[in-house]
Amino acid sequence: MKSFKTLIVALLTIAVVTGTIAGDVKITDISRTAKLTKLNIGIFRSKPYKVSKIPEILKNLPCIILPRGTGNKPGLQFSFTIDKPATIYLFVHKRGKFAPAGWDKTELTANWLVGKSVYSDAIFKKDFPAGKVVIPEHKGTSAGKPPYGVAHLAVVKEK
Repeated sequence: MKSFKTLIVALLTIAVVTGTIAGDVKITDISRTAKLTKLNIGIFRSKPYKVSKIPEILKNLPCIILPRGTGNKPGLQFSFTIDKPATIYLFVHKRGKFAPAGWDKTELTANWLVGKSVYSDAIFKKDFPAGKVVIPEHKGTSAGKPPYGVAHLAVVKEK
């Protein structure tokens, strides 16, 4: 009986870690060099940009991150597919007062570090049905010239 309980606990642990418990949104078809991870303090938003402050309500949710790319071009657009309706929270680097069209700004904010310098994100949200989600490029600049904002971080929360 003890080994049966140990087996059940192990299987449940694996299901939680891999996101296979019923109710989780399955995220597939992630484009470009984007990567799927869990939102937590200390993850790299895009190396060397390390997340230092996040809203508690978004902690441990699946998120998609994308490498910076060149600062001389807008932060890259990317996409992914979800199998259930979800609210996507978009972390938008506060550069050039950029606001993505069709997204609602929230009161939530996040911070990230480059060395000892602190940068901030405004957080927007948008509801999506099951299917393809397209994350827009970041076209914001300071003083109307490069560098552009860092590519967005997208957090997926089941509706």
